[in-house]
Amino acid sequence: MTDFEYEEQWEKFPGVCFTKHTFFGIHKDHLSLRTIGEPIIIEERYGEQWLKGYTLITERSGIFPTSFVKMEELSFTKEEFLSLKCHPVREFDPVVIECEQSLKQWSKMFLSKSGNKPKFKHSHFKPMLQLMSVILKLREEFLDQNTPIEALFEIKQRIVSNLDQINIHLVNKQQIRRENGDPVLIDYLGISKVHGMYLQNYHPDSFAQTRVTKLSTGATKYQILLDFKMVIIKMKDPYSVVFQIYSRQSNQMISESFTINMGGDQFRSLFGCAHLPKGSLQQGRKKKAKKRENWPVYRRPLGCSIHKLDKNFLQRSIRQEQSVNLTIYEHPEEIKFGKLHELILKKDINLTQLKNPYGVTLDLKTFKGDLDYIIQTYSDYNGTKLKLIPPTFKTKFQEIILPNNQRNDLYITFHGCNMINAKNAKNLELRVIVRSRSEKNGNHSDNSIKTNDKQSEDPFFSKAISYGNASEKRDMYTSYVCGSRGNPKWNETIKISLTPEQYQNAELFIEIFSCQPNASQMHSVGIVRLTNPDQSAIKQGERKIDLYKWDPKLSRKNSFYYLPNSKECQEKKFQSGNFQKCAHVNKKVPNWNSEAQSLKKKKSQVLIDIIDYLYKTKRYQMFARYCQLLCNLHVQNKNYTEAGLSLLKLVNTLEWEQSSSSFNNDKNKKSNQKKFQTASKENLLKKSIDYFNKGKSWELAIEQIQLLKNYYSENFNYSKLSHYLYKEAEFYNNIVTVDRFYATYFRVGYFGKGFEDEKYQGIKDQTFIYKGKELEKLPEFMDKLKVKYPKATYDVKDPTEEQKNGEGQYIQVCTVLPSSEDVILGKKISYKRSIPDKVLKHRMEGQVNVFVYSKPFRKTKIKSKNEFADLHIRNIYMIAENYFPTTCRRLKVNEIIIIEITPIQNGVNSIENKNEDLVSIITKYQIETIQNTNPFSMALNGVIDAAVNGGINMYVNAFLQDKYLKDYPSDENLVLKMKQLLVNQLYILNVGLSLHNRLCPDNFRPFHDKMKIQFDDMKEKIGFLFKGYEARRNI
Repeated sequence: MTDFEYEEQWEKFPGVCFTKHTFFGIHKDHLSLRTIGEPIIIEERYGEQWLKGYTLITERSGIFPTSFVKMEELSFTKEEFLSLKCHPVREFDPVVIECEQSLKQWSKMFLSKSGNKPKFKHSHFKPMLQLMSVILKLREEFLDQNTPIEALFEIKQRIVSNLDQINIHLVNKQQIRRENGDPVLIDYLGISKVHGMYLQNYHPDSFAQTRVTKLSTGATKYQILLDFKMVIIKMKDPYSVVFQIYSRQSNQMISESFTINMGGDQFRSLFGCAHLPKGSLQQGRKKKAKKRENWPVYRRPLGCSIHKLDKNFLQRSIRQEQSVNLTIYEHPEEIKFGKLHELILKKDINLTQLKNPYGVTLDLKTFKGDLDYIIQTYSDYNGTKLKLIPPTFKTKFQEIILPNNQRNDLYITFHGCNMINAKNAKNLELRVIVRSRSEKNGNHSDNSIKTNDKQSEDPFFSKAISYGNASEKRDMYTSYVCGSRGNPKWNETIKISLTPEQYQNAELFIEIFSCQPNASQMHSVGIVRLTNPDQSAIKQGERKIDLYKWDPKLSRKNSFYYLPNSKECQEKKFQSGNFQKCAHVNKKVPNWNSEAQSLKKKKSQVLIDIIDYLYKTKRYQMFARYCQLLCNLHVQNKNYTEAGLSLLKLVNTLEWEQSSSSFNNDKNKKSNQKKFQTASKENLLKKSIDYFNKGKSWELAIEQIQLLKNYYSENFNYSKLSHYLYKEAEFYNNIVTVDRFYATYFRVGYFGKGFEDEKYQGIKDQTFIYKGKELEKLPEFMDKLKVKYPKATYDVKDPTEEQKNGEGQYIQVCTVLPSSEDVILGKKISYKRSIPDKVLKHRMEGQVNVFVYSKPFRKTKIKSKNEFADLHIRNIYMIAENYFPTTCRRLKVNEIIIIEITPIQNGVNSIENKNEDLVSIITKYQIETIQNTNPFSMALNGVIDAAVNGGINMYVNAFLQDKYLKDYPSDENLVLKMKQLLVNQLYILNVGLSLHNRLCPDNFRPFHDKMKIQFDDMKEKIGFLFKGYEARRNI
């Protein structure tokens, strides 16, 4: 078809129409009509065949055939027509049209078939009449404009289900449909295309769900929802409850197991209608009760219960959820636990009911139809999301297998074991793993194969075994243990989940253990291959497994991997002594491993000592190698700032190449060395800049960029210079915009004779400052120390003389804050008011070697009413041997200075710090646009509200009374300073409240009014004390 041109054939034709058939355009100018009943605005017309317009809902424009739409007269206003944008005309829905046509066709067909046969009318007309009445009601509900759009999908689905059901019964055919349920019309698509759609997209469980009525001719699909309520069992040991569906006709379980672990997840699931295993220790003597903590725990049988799922029960549970109380039965012979459900059905006389309180309560609800249909229809059943419940499938395929039905599960049932000659094997346990047959040949590269360290290179598939639904995949299956005298009967089913490629090299490795109260000993082993030699799957059916006697003299269990799976090698050849002990254990190896672990923790400090030694001895080649090792070690630990500083040690030993206009052949060798050093230095600076950027140490990165800028500008390399100018601008912007969280520092002191050992050399009676991670807490840091020093005693307090000279290990650990030498000397640190807070914070915490932690104390034993009046502070300042950050995250403390602060001095410092915090947060909210005002509100309320921390009144009552100056006349200057600081604080609060009045949202207005009233009351009560004082306006 050629492009449509605007010629005289096109004429203006304003109007509206509705889609009555779907139209899929093949030309770029075509307007595809996908929604039946969609309103379309008509603009132009091309004869009687084509129209041009745009859809009202999707607003797509183009041309479309006249025969695919229904023309309407403009009998309503534009506003009424625009309202159809969200509500397409439902009369033109294909399912509604199909419903009308089918009802007419059925009535004619029924009259032609019935004739004068009253039996036919009585037996067929009544159920058909019920279905027709249901379809008519659903059609009326679908056409009702009051029905919400969200409910149309479910109504349409129910109509389609009933239509297809009657079609199958009357005309023995079923309509081919699209994914949304609309019928496929052969007249518009053609037979071949319809047949392709049937093969590709049609599924029985998509829309036409067969409903159970008297007209149904096929099998009905049921989905049972099990709601586990409670289990009443008086038992201390953990136990499990397992549900399965049992077919009495086929005498086997037809579904996977649904397992609920009660009290512990280390016990495996068991099969049964409602089987209850328990986990317990074997019976032992009372004298050995203390040793039972390390004894193995075995799974033991407890009881079983069943409930009949007949048609009557299913019909009742369809209408209403049924509550079921199960009674638990047990058998005196534990060997019959696997067949306990069959004995209950046969009403065995040896069965006994477990005494109270034993019972299981659950609710059962049955749904009709396929699983996808039920999940889509009842997505939220009684507050439960059905799609979140893992389904429990049948162990077999459906009767009709469609192309898209794919399952790759292998179910294996272990019935029992027959050991006639095993005189001592009474309590046997079965263990199974899925291992790789090709791994022993060294040609398997699958990542899913792992090695078991305990059993010396056991190649097995991890997470390949499960017990069915609601059970995690495991590496090993373990059966329950029962007293069987060598002939256990387990009757347990497991599921093997592997990819088709893994099945080709997979086989089961079976181990039989003889269980004792305090240990388990391997008795025999067996092998089952999951594929035949031609790589086909093993045939379904019962098979016997040949077991090999386990020889405890063999040191390696891997020897069994090379045995042929045949009965000839079961007894004689296996026990003939062909396998000899060949492994030799070197007792020094464990010692080497422990020494390596301890040296690994000291590796960074050892590398730093080596680097310092090599630098002093001018061995720069080895020096460069160890600097790179130290850098790599820090990168592995994600200490990027320290990694960059490690490279800078090497950078300082290299020189730039000086540009010169004269050349001399005698200096070529030195010139080449300079070029190499220049290239190395440039490369190292670039790496260090990247590391500083990752560590958010942009100030250090800018310093290295300055070196590169100078070199590039001297050599006129403007392209690289421009690149790093951009980098520099980016880093400056990060400094003032990005919020950085600085590292936490800890003070650690090692005391006691326990640190006199050689491996603790150099730390006894020493105090160190450790640099932690960002926002790291003290408990997290102590956990790391406890791994390194598990026998030590940890405390925040100073060690006593007994602890310092004791035999054990005592570690004092606490959090410290960065400080400076000016604070120790009592100097006031002043900064310009224009410095941003983020820059100021970096200057205070970026480069530090002085740290402080405070300890409050009282000189009098009697506690006063005002805690500010007798609160003394002891500040302990520690000066480290170097500045942080450096290449090491631990520095030794060289000097400790203790300064005591009086209560009034402490009050002055507190008020001064609070004023600085208020000025900082007020300035932040004045400059930046911040939506959340909660931090601002809490900062103001913490000072104004006396109920929070006492408020200003506490300082007034403690230090600003005449009595205090009479008792302490030497503190007059401090009293005057406190008054001035309080006057400044009142002014700052006034400015802050004014700003808060403009910024706070409406829901915070009562809170603001409350703060305003409290602030006015505070000024009235203490305002007379500050007469003659004027606030210093620093904001």
